[in-house]
Amino acid sequence: MARRVILRAAIFIAGFGFVAGSTLFAFAWFTVDIPDANAYVNSQSTIIQYSNGSEIGRIGAQNRQIVPLAKIPLNLRCRKCGKTTWAGCGNHVKEVMRGVSAANRCPGHENDPREPGFFSKLFKKS
Repeated sequence: MARRVILRAAIFIAGFGFVAGSTLFAFAWFTVDIPDANAYVNSQSTIIQYSNGSEIGRIGAQNRQIVPLAKIPLNLRCRKCGKTTWAGCGNHVKEVMRGVSAANRCPGHENDPREPGFFSKLFKKS
């Protein structure tokens, strides 16, 4: 008999805990406002805010330009000389190569003789 009462009490407490937990979760889900990250994408200055979302101030209003990631040049190694070079649109080469010393920059190989391509080697006349 005592075992049966304890089992019923445990089931009641577990059920009450589940309902209470679900209610608290639903309350938190519908009352907490999460700011939209996309609202700040086009912001042209750094916005400093309090934890409640009210604005303290703005700093660094600059002439920023939003550029797709595909258009940002990359610094990489040259296949011929092994020095640092760049790839991409060419608009921000100075910024990409800023940390590379002049001795470690690839001078370019426009005037070097071209190596024969794959098909030229494959169908080469003897």
